[in-house]
Amino acid sequence: MVEEDGVDWWVVGDEPAVPAINPSRASDRFEDAGTRRRRVKFEQDVRPGGYEPDAWIRDNESDGVYGVRAVPASAPPSTQQS
Repeated sequence: MVEEDGVDWWVVGDEPAVPAINPSRASDRFEDAGTRRRRVKFEQDVRPGGYEPDAWIRDNESDGVYGVRAVPASAPPSTQQS
């Protein structure tokens, strides 16, 4: 994790690849676009269920979800095929 211009980024190899805001925005669709967060600090805004498997399972169970089909929405640039 690195910070650039107030934004926390996941690092792949030596390069910032994905902003930390991505896994923390699940409920943004319920908020007015004008009030949505533009910047996120990893330690303050990303729930452990976004990166720890056991916490992810607990979060889903608390919502009544007991099975999922995980499909990546995007891949970091270093893993994309050309």
